[in-house]
Amino acid sequence: TYTITDECGNSITRSATFTIEDTTAPTITTPAQMDATVECDGAGNVQDFEAWLASNGNLAAEDECGSITVTNEVVTDEQLCCATREVVVLFTVADECGNETETTGTFTIEDTTPPDVVCQDITIQLDENGQASIVATDLDGGSTDVCCADDLSFEINQTEFTRDDVGVVSVTLTVTDGCGNQSECTVEVTVREFDLALRKVVAAGDDEFITPGGEITFTIEVFNQGTIDASDVIITDYIPSGLTLSDADWSTPSGGQTTINVGDIAAGGTTSVDITFSVDSPLTDGFEIVNRAEISSAEAPVGFNNVDVDSSPDSNAGNDAGGAVNGNTDDTILNENGDEDDADPEDVIVEVNYDLALIKIVDPRDANAGPFSQGDIVRFDIIVANQGDVESFDFTVLDQIPTGLAFDAAGRGGTYDASNNTVTWTVDNLAPGATRQLDIRLIVEDPSFRNFRNWAEIIDDSSEDFGVTDEDSTPDSNIGNDDQLGFGDGPNDQVDNHNDINLDDPTGDEDDNDFEDIEVVVVYDLAILKDRTSAEVVSPASPLVTYDITVTNQGDVESFDYQVSDLIPGGTQFVSASDGGTFASGVVTWDLAESLQPGQSRTISLELEIVNFTLRSYTNFTEISEDSAEDYGFGETDVDSTPDNDNSSDDLSGPGTDNTADEDDEDSAAVDVDITFDLAIEKVLTSANPASPADPIVTYDIIVTNEGDVESFDYQVSD
Repeated sequence: TYTITDECGNSITRSATFTIEDTTAPTITTPAQMDATVECDGAGNVQDFEAWLASNGNLAAEDECGSITVTNEVVTDEQLCCATREVVVLFTVADECGNETETTGTFTIEDTTPPDVVCQDITIQLDENGQASIVATDLDGGSTDVCCADDLSFEINQTEFTRDDVGVVSVTLTVTDGCGNQSECTVEVTVREFDLALRKVVAAGDDEFITPGGEITFTIEVFNQGTIDASDVIITDYIPSGLTLSDADWSTPSGGQTTINVGDIAAGGTTSVDITFSVDSPLTDGFEIVNRAEISSAEAPVGFNNVDVDSSPDSNAGNDAGGAVNGNTDDTILNENGDEDDADPEDVIVEVNYDLALIKIVDPRDANAGPFSQGDIVRFDIIVANQGDVESFDFTVLDQIPTGLAFDAAGRGGTYDASNNTVTWTVDNLAPGATRQLDIRLIVEDPSFRNFRNWAEIIDDSSEDFGVTDEDSTPDSNIGNDDQLGFGDGPNDQVDNHNDINLDDPTGDEDDNDFEDIEVVVVYDLAILKDRTSAEVVSPASPLVTYDITVTNQGDVESFDYQVSDLIPGGTQFVSASDGGTFASGVVTWDLAESLQPGQSRTISLELEIVNFTLRSYTNFTEISEDSAEDYGFGETDVDSTPDNDNSSDDLSGPGTDNTADEDDEDSAAVDVDITFDLAIEKVLTSANPASPADPIVTYDIIVTNEGDVESFDYQVSD
């Protein structure tokens, strides 16, 4: 209490209180140390945070009045990345008087540690398009991060791979945590491909030109162009028309396909297999046959698939790209020009050499028996050879029998046509290099057409089945025909009668046609015999004389037509002749057309009358004046006579003159004559009797009488 007094003494008493108060808040002396940053431990850094709080964020404060207390309160708690965070804490410093000072501190959990990257090498396989893709995590081998265990991102510098990358490719894997920290490593990516290719070619030693009925072998090569082993590789071969499987190593064909398992082929390896076909027959010359083969399936090792990078194995012949035979994709195995290289074609061309040859010979059993004679049997052999390289199929052989030879028999199905005098054989087939013998037997019937040339030719064949013609011959029916004396007409072919069936294409010979000649010898011999058939002695009372003239064929061939001439003796006259005999100029002639067979005789007759008995006796000469020996050719004549060389005659009295040596084609017969020559005379007075001087003339008739049996001719009377 205090009193205030003025000078006047006035005073006032008042009470006053002296208060010491504290209104000043504490002072924070070290605020900068209140923020704290720690490295993320992935678990919230609890201990660090609690220690920081316990240290009041390392806050330093003072108060002039007394002691202080510090309290904290989390104002914000913000999660940053992963397990990092930023916690703002309000620190309140209070003195004993309740004065407070506030400040904030930040507790930061940061992540500056890069991830612990773990890489793993991988192997990948290209797909059917030759491509493959990966993602970054494919290369992660368990990368970790303390702070961002669940917040890692992965990147790689290459995700797409093609066939150009086959092998080992180095790829960088970058691992980034949620806070942006990065680590990287290098990974080896092994790029693998499953790739099989096939090539088909004509096998070594074979030719692209094939022969119907033969064989063709193809070689199929299979290449493992990939980097993955293949197993159980199955090849399908598509059997084309014109070929027939002839290979026991391949499966029984089904649906025009056959298969084979070529086994295992290591990466980079190659295997091959042959396939043999028989060539169908017939096939047309120049016909192209395309044989395709394809890999229809294969297996890959565990961990890989059997997807080929550039092909689609199957057993469908028509769904493969490329593969045009002889094109720019044929025989390619590197997928050139879009080729699906697990399939490949190979072509072969049909080449036909059709060649039949024929020779004709006399059967060896008869070859030394010639020359032949009329009535002999001659056996001919016709040998046909297939000199080509394909089977013949059916063909026809024609034998033209020469005129003068007669058909007797034909072996091996030969048929005789009497209208054409031919024999025909149809042969069903003849293999290459094979021969067939055909037999025919003929009889020498008419040697007059000798010598004989027997033609045979292949008149039709089956070359058209192969689209060709015979290599060196033209079958036709113009085969030559010996239908006359000599060898007749030849064919339209050049023929060399070489008789060697193994000779192919000889110069100047169309070898489907051949002939064989035989020689026939004849004995032409006509003989004549003349017999008088009337009385041995004729007289004027019986002046007729008859004769039988007998002609005999003493040869071994028929006579054909011949002529007999009879010279009428002087003093006789022609009365009659049988068999068409005609008289002219003192000769009776018979033209006898009816042929005499060997041993056969013919008798003709003649009747004469003696008209002039003064020319007795009478010899009647008869001769074969013409014959047909020349019809047998080669200057053939009667073996012991010469027709019409007899100049014997009896044209005067007496027996006449035989001027010809004894030849049996002429003969004569004499006739004797018995006559009575008797002239008688009678004289008769024809005047008056008696006579007188007055009538002195006396006349007589002198009568001469022929009392004989022949005319008197001239005579003389004397008186």
